[in-house]
Amino acid sequence: MASENERERIRVACEECDWRGTWGQILTADNPFNPGTTLEGCPRCLEVNTTYRLCDEPECPDQATCGTPTPKGYRQVCGHHYRALTPNAAAQGRER
Repeated sequence: MASENERERIRVACEECDWRGTWGQILTADNPFNPGTTLEGCPRCLEVNTTYRLCDEPECPDQATCGTPTPKGYRQVCGHHYRALTPNAAAQGRER
């Protein structure tokens, strides 16, 4: 489970209404269809399970689709920033 500090740091967006905010702003409720699980909802349009994580790079509007350990901790970033963080990974992919 993420700490409150992490929930306020992780940027998210809604695929339905393009709302952008932090994970801490997402609405949560017990799932009546699967006890013991939680539903997440967009605070603007109230749609359920439509949010996704944004790239860790400040101001980047893209979805986080990659993750990698870095000297400053684990990062979840878009493909563009993943290649910037892991220049050797792109070279290794071409060698295969």
